[in-house]
Amino acid sequence: MRRFLAVAFALLIIATLNGCNDSGSVGETVKMDGGIADAAADRATSDNSTADDDGKALPFFNGETGVFDPDFDHSVMPRFKVTYVSVGVSTSTKLFSECLGHWAQLTNCEYLGMRDFNYSLDAMLAALPAIAEQNDGLIVDVYPVQPIYGDHYSRVIEVLDELNVTWMSGIFESKDYDYVNPAGPLLYPQINSDPYAAGASIPYKLLEYREQKWPDVPLDEFGWITLSNLSYAYGEPFVSGAAASIYENGLTDNTAIATSGGEGRLILQWEQGIWNTLIDSIPDWNVSMLDACIGMYYTPLIISAEPVWCALYAFMTGQSSPETLWPEWANKHDNPPGNTYASRLVPSYWADYSNYKELLAWTDVYAQANNYPNYPKDNISRDSYSTKVQVPEYYGG
Repeated sequence: MRRFLAVAFALLIIATLNGCNDSGSVGETVKMDGGIADAAADRATSDNSTADDDGKALPFFNGETGVFDPDFDHSVMPRFKVTYVSVGVSTSTKLFSECLGHWAQLTNCEYLGMRDFNYSLDAMLAALPAIAEQNDGLIVDVYPVQPIYGDHYSRVIEVLDELNVTWMSGIFESKDYDYVNPAGPLLYPQINSDPYAAGASIPYKLLEYREQKWPDVPLDEFGWITLSNLSYAYGEPFVSGAAASIYENGLTDNTAIATSGGEGRLILQWEQGIWNTLIDSIPDWNVSMLDACIGMYYTPLIISAEPVWCALYAFMTGQSSPETLWPEWANKHDNPPGNTYASRLVPSYWADYSNYKELLAWTDVYAQANNYPNYPKDNISRDSYSTKVQVPEYYGG
């Protein structure tokens, strides 16, 4: 029987997040504990510092933009209050909120948690003034909201500008969506995983798997199916459907799937020793995910959340502004004329049953966390994996 190698992978519109302390000057007012300080105007460039409310010098970080510096003493900085404001709540936003709380602890900030508004943009806009009054900074997610098409992000930015609040985008893109231009322009800095890199890499992983499992089958005996342009959280559910279809059609011996994106549910099943389909509510679908889904490209949210938090922290301390953050990451195809907002990419990591424990252990080491206490960390350092991506040529810089 003709063999098919089927791949269902999501080239996703993924986490729109952003980064940490830039050396550019800003001209905006920054809220500090106990009052307001014009940190940018008071910046003392001679000693690499900025000023708090009492005129006391605050040190600038010497670390790299968008990267948490574990050697920096954040206790000398103001203790900022931050809330995550999301129009709706989902598994992704809940996990992202937990990660923000972790980075808040590491930077000596007070994280007030997540506020959601049951997918009502009007309710969110009405609540923003009171929330802004209680915080030094906000992390804001506008999507998912129904209907998805409209000037939702522009409306939020208008209110935030009127409030003169310091804020950063979260895990969804900082764009409006409409039927004419469904993917732009960029309205604020963001962080994204690189869907192009994942899409280009998955075929090689499948070809490697083909050489291991079916070395004697000619390449022209294989078929290929791709599924693209799915949103961030939908990669794994589509893999579930594909796995169920593979099982019901008797193709488990000659079919494999790989995916990118999602919330790590496949990894969670590996942790629990579960090999059946991700749709565990249908017990009759006893699909071997070890055979059917060989792995995934995955960006742990605690890694994505780091540059989001660092960007907001840099804005609150006056060490960067939305306009000066990461100029090399300004994608000319995303930015309208006159805008220089960054769309920085973070890497996705290949995870399969052979390496996922090492990957998750590394996230603990890198983020000074203890989410995976039972995974060995003796030979793992912060540099075991990289959190950096080179600026792609298609950015046009």
